[in-house]
Amino acid sequence: MQACLFGGTGGGRDRPDLLSGSDDRTVKIWDYQTKTCVQTLEGHTNNVSAVLFHKRLPIIVSAGEDGTIRLWHSTTYRAETTLNYGMERVWALAASPDNNKVAIGFDEGTVVLKLGHEMPVASLDTHTGKVVWALNSEIQTTSLKGLVGDGSDVKDGERLAIVPKGRLSYYIGGETMTLCHLEHPMYMLGYLPKEDRVYLMDKQQNIYSYRVRQAMLQYQTAVVRKDFETANSILPSIPKGEYTAVARFLESQGFKDEAFQDLGGLLLLHSSTGNREGMLALAEDARKAGRTNVAFLSLFVCGKVEECLELLVSAGRVPEAAFMARTYLPSAMGRLVELWKKDLATVSAKVLLLVAVVLVVALMWCCMLLSW
Repeated sequence: MQACLFGGTGGGRDRPDLLSGSDDRTVKIWDYQTKTCVQTLEGHTNNVSAVLFHKRLPIIVSAGEDGTIRLWHSTTYRAETTLNYGMERVWALAASPDNNKVAIGFDEGTVVLKLGHEMPVASLDTHTGKVVWALNSEIQTTSLKGLVGDGSDVKDGERLAIVPKGRLSYYIGGETMTLCHLEHPMYMLGYLPKEDRVYLMDKQQNIYSYRVRQAMLQYQTAVVRKDFETANSILPSIPKGEYTAVARFLESQGFKDEAFQDLGGLLLLHSSTGNREGMLALAEDARKAGRTNVAFLSLFVCGKVEECLELLVSAGRVPEAAFMARTYLPSAMGRLVELWKKDLATVSAKVLLLVAVVLVVALMWCCMLLSW
């Protein structure tokens, strides 16, 4: 063995490995915990004399007595490129931890390479203060909101103490659904449907879990397939607290009215998405279906107070209409109070008739008992 390097983590790698180069002209990646060879890289035509895991980029650098420098992808182990500067054998490799430069030591001199672009790939949302940037194959985010402002102790040019966040997401129906933001990189272990939880592990081998309801996944899958009968049968098993997420998904798929066939579901959908036209149409449909509560809420959310009062009157709920008018439409109080009086008179007559019927029935039973 000509060269050996403990790789640690970084450069897009999620586990610490050992890297070796030897006289058999190969580069080997080893799992030091299981003591097994993970991958063998072939290409050099002479002894491999130096190997390197880059600390910032997802690449492996190897060099040999054949005078070549080879770059390999540290995740796929694919050969990326081969360099030859005609300076005889290579004996040493070194990478800067602060930039993308690599130093190479030959028999006849030294070469310093600059790999890729060092300008960060990042974007700042000036409205929300959210920053998104790419770190190798990972997308990370953070928020600058509230870090610097009036009363802040941060000085000009001072480095900000920020914590990058990753995302736990899943992809369905052409949409990426974000479950939560992660404070540090984690890696998927698996999903247990019976527990409705997905499990992840970080680089320190700590295990974390997050709730991912199987019912939600099944519902979204049914909607994507346009199987609304199945979707509506699954919907009751989803907690109402998650209906807002359901509404956002349906809106992104363009299946708002088709997916929610029940009036209560449409009420939640239209109110959560601010669909005024949908709310008014729902009020009319609910009125025709005899769902006074849904119709009332739809009209009330839209500010249709007069229509709310007429709906209560037509449903025989004059007292509620009068109390509502006292707060929201005092000008209608006079008419509603008169209707209430007439309603009370009708109710009184009905009560007297009921009492008379009860008395007659009681007398009949007494007479039957006496005849025995």
